[in-house]
Amino acid sequence: MKIFQLLSRLLKNWLSENPIAAMRCKKLYLFGVEGNIMKRQFAFLLCIMAVAAFAAEDIKIVKVNDANFESEVLHSKKPVILDITSTSCPPCLIMIPTLIGIAKNYPDIKIATVGIDEPGVDKIKATLPIRAFPTFFMVRDGKIVNQLVGAVKEEELLSALQYTPSPLAKPAAKQKKVKNA
Repeated sequence: MKIFQLLSRLLKNWLSENPIAAMRCKKLYLFGVEGNIMKRQFAFLLCIMAVAAFAAEDIKIVKVNDANFESEVLHSKKPVILDITSTSCPPCLIMIPTLIGIAKNYPDIKIATVGIDEPGVDKIKATLPIRAFPTFFMVRDGKIVNQLVGAVKEEELLSALQYTPSPLAKPAAKQKKVKNA
């Protein structure tokens, strides 16, 4: 029990300095509180995994609202995967590791997220054709080129974005450990 409390305290301190991770963990917490003890433990584990991924490297996921939508999404020089989420959406939680993986492995793709139940997103809600959560809009040169709904694989997101890695932006290959003879 003390380990859980210590991890919770460390997590809370780290989240206070990382607003995007905090938003994602808030969703995980709400998912966990609604369920039984197994759901709470699963949500806490997913949150720890998300924090570990953010802490391990400088992963950039942009939180978008009405004020920065044009500059971050429509005028982006990079292709954008725009993630529309809700705090009451379990499939949105399942997508967290996938989005972190894309942000980590493909620095020439921008990952942007909109919390639909957050304040300051009324124009986005009125503008985009959002039918369910999560909804992903693939944006290139200020235009929506594709849309996916629901939990999908990384390959499906990249394909919908019509993404071809540049030679400098290929995902890092896993290093094999060589034993000394």
